[in-house]
Amino acid sequence: MNVSSILVTSVLVALSFFPYLIHGETLSDNTFTQTIDVPIDTALPESKFQPIDIKVEFDHPCWAKDEINRSIRVFCEGSFGVEELESQIYDLEFIDKEHISSCRLVFLIPEFADGTEKYYISYSDREVPIPNYPDHVSVIDSHYYYEPIPGQKIDFDYYRITEDGYVIYGVVQKGILLGTYVGHTIIKLKPNSTEFETVNADQFASFAFSYGAKDGETGTQEAKTVDKSVLVDGNLMVRMRIRSKSPEGDVETDNVYTYYYSPTPVKRICVKVNHRVLKTIEVRYNIDRDGSYATLSTFKSRSSSIDKMNVGDILPFLSFYSDDGVRETVDIPKNPSTKETDWIISTDDDKDIGKNAWVCMHEDEPGKLHALVFDSVEGISNERDGLQVKMGVKENVKLPGLEADSCSVYVTRDSYDSGTEHDTVIEEETNISFDAEFVTFEEGTLDDIDRESIIFRSLAEYRSITKESGEEGVAVKRYNLTVFTLFAHSFPFGSLLSAATGKNFSYIYVEIYRDNSLASSGTASKIPIHMDTSSSEDNKSNNFVEKIKSSIAVFDWKNISFFRKLRVPNLE
Repeated sequence: MNVSSILVTSVLVALSFFPYLIHGETLSDNTFTQTIDVPIDTALPESKFQPIDIKVEFDHPCWAKDEINRSIRVFCEGSFGVEELESQIYDLEFIDKEHISSCRLVFLIPEFADGTEKYYISYSDREVPIPNYPDHVSVIDSHYYYEPIPGQKIDFDYYRITEDGYVIYGVVQKGILLGTYVGHTIIKLKPNSTEFETVNADQFASFAFSYGAKDGETGTQEAKTVDKSVLVDGNLMVRMRIRSKSPEGDVETDNVYTYYYSPTPVKRICVKVNHRVLKTIEVRYNIDRDGSYATLSTFKSRSSSIDKMNVGDILPFLSFYSDDGVRETVDIPKNPSTKETDWIISTDDDKDIGKNAWVCMHEDEPGKLHALVFDSVEGISNERDGLQVKMGVKENVKLPGLEADSCSVYVTRDSYDSGTEHDTVIEEETNISFDAEFVTFEEGTLDDIDRESIIFRSLAEYRSITKESGEEGVAVKRYNLTVFTLFAHSFPFGSLLSAATGKNFSYIYVEIYRDNSLASSGTASKIPIHMDTSSSEDNKSNNFVEKIKSSIAVFDWKNISFFRKLRVPNLE
């Protein structure tokens, strides 16, 4: 054997025991090492703390009893030396009860990455001390109830996603928010929110399939029952599945939501979207809503007398990457004055999303940005391929003491091209499938979104979603609680009058806590008030008697009580 072959052999042996040579006794039992290839350029600033989620095939049997009791560790070697990285494994493929042949591996690109570093996994074929990493993220199946004015409710089931003690997102399974159905809606909370409350809501993104109807809209967001499960709940990543059908039974949404730990102000949640049309849909009303795949929404409410109704803000600009290969920016009216939707971008404008595939609501740059990013604009539908963008604003409430406005950006099927007929028929067996990301920059630019979209598409190719893994949603025993407030005096309809007039009328407010955390809250009253869900066309009667009847019908007389009360459903 010559000197060169001896040298090569020595290097290979050293590499096999790489962790042992560097870290000494703490990792001496890990016998094997393999190189990991990451699918992005880690020299780029935007790559820092991006989550890597890849499948690893082991060259040797790897000791692992489960996701916690395992030998696998991840290391990064570069000019800085060698550092162990926190990691998570899931989707284990077992050889026997204590060995696996492959798994999926999650870790974050470290802040000190410069593009020259290398990544390794270290593992053993026998039992060794297991890694002990902080559990940064968690997901909890929860229910939220808030009744600021008697009869005006926010009532939904949701998955609460927390990170290092802060609530980052709520993913709504089913329910209603002040008359609007919100299934498959992601609620982004403000930074450093420790409670899931309406005052902490920052932005909304929906991945329900919706379309225009006589009373406004319908779709999978209105489902009364859902199939749900937590697929993965690890130290760096959580994943949930929600499947539901529209009340008409004509469309089904089956989505998987994934959140990766992000130790920076930038927060992102990934969604594997699948919409399936079960029966042909003909959109006859509100035809600008001709099949929405995703929606980015904001809601602004201002009350001079009820602090908890001061929620949200409408950002001043919408930008998107167009099919002409340029960014287009449109001003958003911050104080709309129309009761019906004012379409700032309508079907007739024929605004298609281009290959970088993102839409964004934002402040002046640099500033806050909320964006939807898509993995592609091609191959997502077997009917009308491509994505169009539309935007509408409206004034929801205008009273002396309360004003509420909203803005929604719809990403829809490509139903119209200039010079052609608007296609409002969605055929049976249409299937829409794509990967998307809802991302927020607290201080960002459109360049940041553009770079984020490139990295997202690179990473999405390597992510695999197994809907059958994890545990099916277990039925949680819930209870309805009625709170009676005896001998407590307040002004009749105090909260309603406070909201309507801006004056401070007394009212009784109830808060219910579970494990020192706010579970539900609302105003106690003797007569609840019905939510008005009729269309504006039904409320234009000039007949005085009809107006009196309508006013009387607002009150929920069957639930009248001698004492003021608050009925709270679905408490655990």
